[in-house]
Amino acid sequence: MYGILNNYKTLNTYKNITTLESFGKLLVKLALKEEDKEFTTANIIEYLKEWADVLNENEDGGNENHTAENCTHIVADNLVYSNCHHYNQREPLNSKEKEELYQSIASFLDSKIQGAV
Repeated sequence: MYGILNNYKTLNTYKNITTLESFGKLLVKLALKEEDKEFTTANIIEYLKEWADVLNENEDGGNENHTAENCTHIVADNLVYSNCHHYNQREPLNSKEKEELYQSIASFLDSKIQGAV
């Protein structure tokens, strides 16, 4: 069972989520829901493209051109490490679990991109 601590007060737990891979997919689904998007491959790709556009707009004179294909790890990093408090049972995720969660989200997003190409 994994969960997300909201506002440092409420721990929302998901009893059916028993692996870090399924928890990662849930985090992607929740991110899409925040954007009023359904959990579909097309919307996941659109979400990644929007991230790439924002990253390109905020680029400080760098030469990197962000695309949906090359920003999956940035999105995964954001979902795992930025203002997020994820729990396994009643304990915060440890560093190893966070890394595994990050890898599972990045792999999931990469698979959606590869499947669309």
